[in-house]
Amino acid sequence: MLTFEKLEQLAKQIIDNTTPDEAQNFLDLDHEGKRLWTKNKIISLEVQA
Repeated sequence: MLTFEKLEQLAKQIIDNTTPDEAQNFLDLDHEGKRLWTKNKIISLEVQA
């Protein structure tokens, strides 16, 4: 389970690595799309690390 600190760090990494266009596209997604986008973004950040 993620701690609050780890979740906060992950959220900051996502924000820091998201372009304005990606953010706008995220806002246009439905709930399931947002969940999948977030999951894929986390996977992408793990691969970069």
